[in-house]
Amino acid sequence: MYHIHIYGSSRKEAARYLLKQEPGLSILEDEDGPVGPHPKGQIGLVAKRPLSKWIEKWMEDWVALDPSMSFLVHLDNPEDEINSHQKGIWVGKPLNLNLEFFSK
Repeated sequence: MYHIHIYGSSRKEAARYLLKQEPGLSILEDEDGPVGPHPKGQIGLVAKRPLSKWIEKWMEDWVALDPSMSFLVHLDNPEDEINSHQKGIWVGKPLNLNLEFFSK
């Protein structure tokens, strides 16, 4: 499984679009403030299979239209959360995740 974390002012619109366009996506979380390792509000989506190739280009285009946006895509690995988040792919400005959260 993969997680997509969507940050920024138009995150709700971006999540709605992805949920409509990509079969197999579902909402993991919808937070208005920091939660877990995430330093600010975000919407987390879960993909049960590899993502379609068009999604990364679409994310780049969305960030070009709204520079407040950032996307983090990573494998879901509950046994090694730190590593899976560190090796994730960022589209837009990377955020400083609170990875110490996983050490607690």
